[in-house]
Amino acid sequence: TLIAMSGAPYTPYDINLSRYGATNSQRMPWYIEANLAYRKFINLMGVKWSAGVIVRNVFNFENVIDIYEETGSATDPGRLNEQAINDGALSTTYFDRPYYFSDPRQIDVTLEASF
Repeated sequence: TLIAMSGAPYTPYDINLSRYGATNSQRMPWYIEANLAYRKFINLMGVKWSAGVIVRNVFNFENVIDIYEETGSATDPGRLNEQAINDGALSTTYFDRPYYFSDPRQIDVTLEASF
């Protein structure tokens, strides 16, 4: 399965003017994900077995699902926030946002028995 979506709209914030820009005037990056699933059925000793594998995000795309409004980036919180870190007011990990990105590749292996 291939999932491709244009980036969601967002309203940028201009930190210099302390105001928001035009509503939904910017877009986040595209979201692309490829998934793969395979199942094999086998009858063995009167039991129906099913073995399979499911791979989500096959190509391990790092999709952006949220951003900092000031910069339009998922990794750059903006210069005023960086200044607060440099001044010691905030921890260097304060702006780490792993949930701003989609999940990495996941592989599930399945085995089922039907009686």
